[in-house]
Amino acid sequence: MKEPPGYFFSPRRQKIDGVSLCTSPGQRRVIPWLLGMCMSITLAAIPVWAAILYVWTNSPHPSPPYDDWSNAAHTIQEAVDLACVGDTVLVTDGVYSIGGRVTPGSALTNRLVVTNAITVSSVNGPEVTIIQGAGPLGDAAVRCAYLANGALLVGFTLTNGHTRTSGAADLEEAGGGVYAVGARLSNCVISGNAAVRGGGNRGGTLDNCMIRGNSASQDGGGSYGGTLNNCTLSENSAFHYGGGCYYGTLSNCLLSSNWAQAGGGGCIGSVLNSCTLTCNSVEWYGGGGSHGGTLINCTISGNSAHYGGGSSEGTLNYCMIYSNWAEYGGGSYRGTLDSCVLCGNSAKDGGASYRDTLNNCTLARNFATNNGGGSFESTQNNCIVYYNTAGESGDNWHSGLMRYCCTAPDPGGTGSITNAPVFAGTNDYHLAAGSPCIDAGNNDYMPSEKDLDGIPRPLDGDGNGINTVDMGCYEYVSDTSDSDNDGLSDRNEVYGTGTSPVKSDTDGDGCTDYQEMIADTDGTDSRSYFHLVGVKWTHSCVVTFVCTNTRVYSLEFCTNPLAGALWVPVAALTNIPGADSGIMSLTDMVDAVQRTYRVRAMRP
Repeated sequence: MKEPPGYFFSPRRQKIDGVSLCTSPGQRRVIPWLLGMCMSITLAAIPVWAAILYVWTNSPHPSPPYDDWSNAAHTIQEAVDLACVGDTVLVTDGVYSIGGRVTPGSALTNRLVVTNAITVSSVNGPEVTIIQGAGPLGDAAVRCAYLANGALLVGFTLTNGHTRTSGAADLEEAGGGVYAVGARLSNCVISGNAAVRGGGNRGGTLDNCMIRGNSASQDGGGSYGGTLNNCTLSENSAFHYGGGCYYGTLSNCLLSSNWAQAGGGGCIGSVLNSCTLTCNSVEWYGGGGSHGGTLINCTISGNSAHYGGGSSEGTLNYCMIYSNWAEYGGGSYRGTLDSCVLCGNSAKDGGASYRDTLNNCTLARNFATNNGGGSFESTQNNCIVYYNTAGESGDNWHSGLMRYCCTAPDPGGTGSITNAPVFAGTNDYHLAAGSPCIDAGNNDYMPSEKDLDGIPRPLDGDGNGINTVDMGCYEYVSDTSDSDNDGLSDRNEVYGTGTSPVKSDTDGDGCTDYQEMIADTDGTDSRSYFHLVGVKWTHSCVVTFVCTNTRVYSLEFCTNPLAGALWVPVAALTNIPGADSGIMSLTDMVDAVQRTYRVRAMRP
């Protein structure tokens, strides 16, 4: 009998922090692991094995219970129908394009329906394992997959899936590639699908997935809703809003070359953390990169729209916004921006900003063909607006309100200066020593307690003992100042390195001053450090650790703790305030899967 390609069996083996583990069924181990910069604790649990059911289109004798390659099922659905909670359906190479199952509660057919907490995994990945739907849009359409109730799909390409154009608006018209309800996809490619809403995906949680070349006749070309982690959304299109994503939650994602006709070329109404939006576009209205929503620690470049090339009507915190273009507001249009840098953007009016509210932002080297090279009719507080140009009037600014800003000419108002800001370099907008912007802002207009680098602010930049916020998106960090009077220099706490005689680990406990600052432990007392107190296994994992009431804590997990692992927050256990008692526990209720845990301490 010819074996399926690429599959082999071996004992379960894992290597964690240099320790190799070979486990037998039923064995569980817990291993503590302290991760440097994250101040994290990792625990590994290896649970009981569950059944494996096999799928191979060329198996010679397909018959239940599909427990060997010789009697493997010919379709994925046949094996899924026999699988129990915790089981794995293992699928080898092939194009799975026959069979179908109607979506529960609707009339739309799916190539695959999974409604319980099992894992459906390919052997060799999405390049050679394909679930194929059928088009065109309409009553005869076939979606690739419907997943619910804890199902996990790993390592497939989902392509040519389509939806109906009538019937139940969500169940039958959304998610051409996949419709996920309380389910998860990992390492999947969702490509070439179409729907009324959510051409590629509707809902669910997607980890390390590629969503490419999907389309929606209304909203959400790539994805409609859902939680996306470490995903790429590219070349998707929507004929209304959200070329890449419509009202989703995205972390560490790339949104590239997506298009929407009305608004939100990259995304609309979404929450983005540490994402990159590049070369997205809108034909009619606004938000080449993003329209609405909240973007945190994002990079927005090379996007275009009629209003707000980078972003329109959004809330942007700690973002880098550069080389975007629009008719009005090359960088941003009618948004609220905090601790952002806007450079190299261009527009007819408002090269960087058009009628925005900006706090502690830096606007430099932007261009407007008409008015307001830096900003047009914007409200700006604690900002640096310098070295911008305009074809007609207002190189740096045109109208608007400025308070405690560095710009020229003098905008009037309160606390502004006209001296050049003295940047660290031509394209480096950190402040150099001696900059007039150091300690020149106003703390009343400082909405957050960190800068674009994540450095706490305000700091005492000029050594006068007074902690006043700096102008611009970056806070100057002094070698000699000690803003919190804890005996550690600002530079040592922020970067972990300072000039003599300060040290990066003042109390010698193995944690740097920077790490202790993050965890809010005492960097001058070796008995004070972030550490694990205990762990308890029942039908859940309870992790107990030291805490302070000035920090928030998150429990995260991965399924493979080797280098480059994807860490995913445990549902409902992120940004939990620390307890007053100094000890707290976080509990993951999941029991039947292999997981490695870590606890992350963060400033709120």
